[in-house]
Amino acid sequence: MISSPIKRFIIAVFVFNVIAASMIYLFTKPPKRIYPYNIPLEATLSISPETIRVTGETAAEKPLNTARLTFTLTNNTDFTLNNVKIIIPSIGLDLLETVGARRDTNLPWKSSDSVFSVGSILPDKTKIATVSALSSIPNTYLFRTWITTKEGITTTTNQETLRIE
Repeated sequence: MISSPIKRFIIAVFVFNVIAASMIYLFTKPPKRIYPYNIPLEATLSISPETIRVTGETAAEKPLNTARLTFTLTNNTDFTLNNVKIIIPSIGLDLLETVGARRDTNLPWKSSDSVFSVGSILPDKTKIATVSALSSIPNTYLFRTWITTKEGITTTTNQETLRIE
């Protein structure tokens, strides 16, 4: 059947190409990743009303009715997550930092979003951070926040509704 040397050469080149392509695929394919069943960084947002007592010159005015934004951050990895930041989009709220979440002023971009630094979260640990929000304009705010880490893990919280009357 295969009598001419040209046909044998074409078949040999074809077989060589198939073998070379399979070797290239075998040695250059990405490693098989085992994805965990749980999310590496879980973040939930809950909103509860709070009242801040005003002292000093404005003490005669009524106390400020604010909302406490509570972030529950759970590290489901086997390594420490460093430089965890909460990014709250600018929706017209004034935000006050607390002990668990310090305002980050070194932003790599020019944005009106508020960034709060939470610090590090150890493996299999949960950290709770709170931010107080207030507004003098009655409105209903729907928002969710982003959580980022130095390791490149990014997640979002659940969407919550904040009603200021």
